[in-house]
Amino acid sequence: GKWRVFKSHKHVVNRNYDGSNTNKTDGVYASFNQFDWNNAINPAWVLANEVTRYSPYGFEIENRDALNNYSSARYGYSSSLNVAVAFNARQMEIGVNSFEDQRDCFKHFAFGATPVTGDAHTGNSAVLVFQGGDVFAQAQIISPIDAELVHGFQPNETTDIRVIEGKNYVISAWVKEKHLQPSNQFTTYTAPTLKVGVNGSSIITNFTPTGNIIEGWQQIEGEVLIPAGAATLDIILSNAGLNDVLFDDIRIFPSDANMKTFVYDNVSLKLAAELDENNYATFYIYDEQGGLSKIKRETERGIKTISEGRSSNVRQ
Repeated sequence: GKWRVFKSHKHVVNRNYDGSNTNKTDGVYASFNQFDWNNAINPAWVLANEVTRYSPYGFEIENRDALNNYSSARYGYSSSLNVAVAFNARQMEIGVNSFEDQRDCFKHFAFGATPVTGDAHTGNSAVLVFQGGDVFAQAQIISPIDAELVHGFQPNETTDIRVIEGKNYVISAWVKEKHLQPSNQFTTYTAPTLKVGVNGSSIITNFTPTGNIIEGWQQIEGEVLIPAGAATLDIILSNAGLNDVLFDDIRIFPSDANMKTFVYDNVSLKLAAELDENNYATFYIYDEQGGLSKIKRETERGIKTISEGRSSNVRQ
């Protein structure tokens, strides 16, 4: 078998200072007791970190600190690359789908549609919702009591999303309307809507695009309070217009958490984009030799080039 870190402790006692300001002698422990491996009581040793979940492939995917604050991650691309990291969130509470990795991301945040390639906010793929159509995914709603029952070490990752009733969550996505006349100028999109419902039927809120249209894409973002007594949370990608709509980079996480997501090239597996706390992307562009040649950052005012460089090998 393989040994993995479970808990780490820190020795916390008073220190002696003699005023000499000498690193070797000043500030030494006033007392020191070895960690007692046989008994659970170690007054001088304070719990600093506890790993609560590992993936089946050995990656640490959830831990909590001494203040019971969680950090978590999700892996994709055959469970080899990190697609999301979150702070102050359980692994079961975070979901992301950029539609590049149809195996792992669809495993925990599955939308009932096949991605299309060639036009995407990040990467190469997005999900297409036809005019008048809906595509949806579901998350399980659990009570705070049930959430407490999964405290402590869990040997496997959560392959679905579970949100906690009475808690607020942020849901965001990027959308693009595919107009028959691309030359038309629009200040906002009116066809796409991100609907949130419960139990497969009752809609509790609708989110529409806001902000500027950036290189054809506009963001939808909203915050939803999970109602008590419901079994499932429904996330619906809806198109009420006469043109097809693309959705990309959809994610959900607790409103008091901080989350970043990552998109990779399907062939080279190089990092293609990193999406920040507000779901804005930093794009990484590579040359024909696979070297990083340009970095672009998405902002409310458009996409800006922040660095560019070229490299070459000396011919022998």
